[in-house]
Amino acid sequence: AKTASPIALAPTSTASCTISLAAANLAAANPTYVWWAALTAVTACHALLSVRFARRSAGAVPSWALGYVVVFSVAAFVRSAFVVRWSSRPHACLFDTPYRVLGSDLFDRLVANCAEVSFGALIAEVSGFHLDILGLRWLPAVARLCAWPIVLAQVCCWTGEISDNKLWHVVEESLWGGTFALHTALACAALLQPADGKAAAASRSYLLAIASLSAAYVYFMIAVDIPMYYAQWRADEARGVEYDSAAKGLGRMCRCQHVADDWQGWSEDATWEALYFGVGPLLASWAARTLTHPARTALAARSPRESRPPRSA
Repeated sequence: AKTASPIALAPTSTASCTISLAAANLAAANPTYVWWAALTAVTACHALLSVRFARRSAGAVPSWALGYVVVFSVAAFVRSAFVVRWSSRPHACLFDTPYRVLGSDLFDRLVANCAEVSFGALIAEVSGFHLDILGLRWLPAVARLCAWPIVLAQVCCWTGEISDNKLWHVVEESLWGGTFALHTALACAALLQPADGKAAAASRSYLLAIASLSAAYVYFMIAVDIPMYYAQWRADEARGVEYDSAAKGLGRMCRCQHVADDWQGWSEDATWEALYFGVGPLLASWAARTLTHPARTALAARSPRESRPPRSA
């Protein structure tokens, strides 16, 4: 079956034109637009609910955690609305917006940078909090340091995107995998320690969940993501690909290079983007919800020094 060809959007009323275009393609049953519409609707709900959660939980949950959740959830919505197909060369966008800035590599990377640093800092600080609840001495400090490899991963990602050298993405994904492998190890070490009390039981439940989720994520990175980028880099080296300079790479990233809506091209990105944008905000909200006022009261009762709000990354 033929798919609808991309249509240029007029500079005026970009949002309404985008909605009209999506509706027309949904009527034509183009799987790409069905996937995009469903994902954008889900992430829009996540963004709205995160803002509502932040407003209703002010005082009950630390403001820094609520801020991280809102940033990550809103960023997931923006990235799904102006989605980028990263698996192809050149990278593709779904809509031909004015000047092709929305849907460009640079726009998506800027939003992703904010989201990923926020998520990495949130998990690091929440894990450190729950390790504090269990009264462990040095594990909380190590957990909070886990925010910084994610910052370094952003540097590697930017370098890889600008140069188009996939080896940088191998390093980037290795940093993500290594960070969450450490989260898994810290959680498992904490679960081996005896702990009593309601607050300690809640913290152990969080650590068990984060250990399980992190282990699954690390397996995916080792089995799928890192080998994929490494194979792409080896293929580029074999073909003698010349990598871009900083000026050329940034120029390429400033606007979408290719507009496409074929499902065959988008299907590879659809899975990971659905998980990232659709499930990620739920995990962020869940992590923040574990920082309830009763849990913080229990921590303050143990030691005033330990109850200080953690520094953000």
